[in-house]
Amino acid sequence: MKLPKTLEKIVVGASLIGCLSGCGGDSSPTDPGNNNNNNPPQTYITGVYIDGSNVIITGDATDPDGDRISGYKFDLGDGISYVGYQFHPFQIEYNNMSGTNTFYLKAYDEHGKVDPTPAIRTFNMDNGGSSDNIPPQTYIGYGPSGVIENQDFSFAWEGSDNETSIDDLVFSYYLQGHDSNYGNWTESTYKLYSDVSEGNYTFYVKAKDLAGNVDPSPATRNFSIDTNQSTISDKIVFEYHPGGLPDVYFMDIDGSNRTRLTFDNNTYDGQPSWSPDGSKIAFVSNRNGNKEIYTMNSDGSNKIRLTYNEVEDGSPSWSPDGSKISFVRSSHEICTMNSNGSNQINLLSYSGGGVFNPSWSSDGSKIVFSGLRNNDIELYVVDSYGGDYIRLTDDYGGKFDPSWSPDGSKIVFSNLPSAYHYYDIHTIDSDGSNQTRLTYDLNGMNPSWSSDGSIIAFEAYPFSGDSYIYTMNSDGSNQVRLSGNGRDRNPCLHK
Repeated sequence: MKLPKTLEKIVVGASLIGCLSGCGGDSSPTDPGNNNNNNPPQTYITGVYIDGSNVIITGDATDPDGDRISGYKFDLGDGISYVGYQFHPFQIEYNNMSGTNTFYLKAYDEHGKVDPTPAIRTFNMDNGGSSDNIPPQTYIGYGPSGVIENQDFSFAWEGSDNETSIDDLVFSYYLQGHDSNYGNWTESTYKLYSDVSEGNYTFYVKAKDLAGNVDPSPATRNFSIDTNQSTISDKIVFEYHPGGLPDVYFMDIDGSNRTRLTFDNNTYDGQPSWSPDGSKIAFVSNRNGNKEIYTMNSDGSNKIRLTYNEVEDGSPSWSPDGSKISFVRSSHEICTMNSNGSNQINLLSYSGGGVFNPSWSSDGSKIVFSGLRNNDIELYVVDSYGGDYIRLTDDYGGKFDPSWSPDGSKIVFSNLPSAYHYYDIHTIDSDGSNQTRLTYDLNGMNPSWSSDGSIIAFEAYPFSGDSYIYTMNSDGSNQVRLSGNGRDRNPCLHK
């Protein structure tokens, strides 16, 4: 029996790729205790492929704590007599089948925690499985909404189906107001648009399964492009340290009109980040005991907690369309979530060191971050939906606080060549080439771009123990100190 293209593996008889009860029975790893990962995995049946009297069933699982999926327990029958386990992901073939059958599958993680709600799929072997007439569903995972300034943007999407696996769905998309009609069917789940004119747009995308069923209700996203819509691009949000724990403030780009937004002298409130439309600020606070991610309105009202974890969360950064926030968890994981705190995903776990300061590319497709390994901190890039990360810099020292330019062409960061030098602000091209130094002996850190990419705000320590906020042109010229109290840090220009 031939599987769809993403599942072309050799399977023989009623067999598994991996271990059955004959090489491990129904046992699973024991929970070692003393771990904080208390959530069981979630299991999915990704496909049921019928060919005559033969069927191949595939499965997958995710773990909300980011734990490794160790194996599966399964039952073809009543969901009571589970047998065997195999390595991740799951795949089994049954031969000489007939009639209606029900399959049960549940995963367990490396700590032995088992999914208490198994995935269940009922299927009918009659008519060679050709009775599938249920269309897939399509979801837009990322893309602009509301009013945006940027004329370069991207969409990402996914689908689900009762029989066809996620990897075997194909898609067709259409940007009304820009494209003439739906494009050809494609396996791609991502589209980048560049230099799109101002105006009103609707993006449509629909999935098709292996049986030819098409989603009758395409996923849609409405948005407008107005390059003059920004109302708050000339303000800087920052931390003020009055001698104790910081609070969040903002000021005009010339340093005037300082306004306090948080008012609890007994808590840490810092690491602020503007939302793309300027209506909200994400920040980090320990007001409930642990450092977690919060949002508030730009006037300081309506403070909402987004994360609830036993470990600390920090370094929030908004996606360009405002729908997602990336952040660092426990110093070695980069995570993303929806802007309301839902759908928290571990994007990557950086083994052997720590990660710092994620920042999105202007089209939302990538995230740059600082990574520590072997006493060396360099810049890396990962796709915003996960995968392998790529190293951008490779010269010994420290590269911190990366921030992607609004046009996506450059990354600004703070550079520490060795423990005996000041930090200074540098830029590189987005491919890691053409490193350029912008400041000298200011001890500059935490750079942030203006919305048009012409100005960079940064924090500097030109005198021992004092911290100030500066601005400069993007080429390093016209460096201006905005604050005079020596206690302002972590500036973020709205962009």
